[in-house]
Amino acid sequence: MANLDCYNIIFKSLEIGNHTFEYELDNNFFKSLEDAEIEEGSLSAVVTVQKNEKNAELNIQIDGTVQIPCDRCLDEMTQEIEVDEDLLVQFTSAGEETENTIFIPEHEGVLNIAWHLYEFIVLAIPIMHTHPDGECNEAMMDKYNQYVVRHIDEDQDDCETDDVTNESDRTDPRWDALKNISNNN
Repeated sequence: MANLDCYNIIFKSLEIGNHTFEYELDNNFFKSLEDAEIEEGSLSAVVTVQKNEKNAELNIQIDGTVQIPCDRCLDEMTQEIEVDEDLLVQFTSAGEETENTIFIPEHEGVLNIAWHLYEFIVLAIPIMHTHPDGECNEAMMDKYNQYVVRHIDEDQDDCETDDVTNESDRTDPRWDALKNISNNN
């Protein structure tokens, strides 16, 4: 397990101006984080700090890949990650963390950015992450195709004859009885 202290930015010891920190985020990084869902990856992070007297602006750039399960076949897949985010750090004794602003006490002046790096990586993962077509586990895809519901294309002709009633026009008689109850009130 990696020691997360190396992700501390000690603002008290930084002079006013620009500073750059570089991190390699590998499997040890992910295993060191409590409750992390990602366990494998190989990423590079560059954190640029613009320190002022009352605050610091952080630009976080992360590039690399993580291993995550495919949503379709559940086999591991490689997902490319690209992050370019900004954070504002305010040196104050009051306030709480907001979406892009972090408040840290002036007397402490230390921020551990490990969890912030992890959150930016997770947010960069697409909602739907699947292997490219044809690369999923074939056995799992056979099972998947047995149970998947296919939508009928609306442009196709439903029937050749006029005698057959369209299934979407038919209703369950129990629902008709319920409709009559609500109309009587």
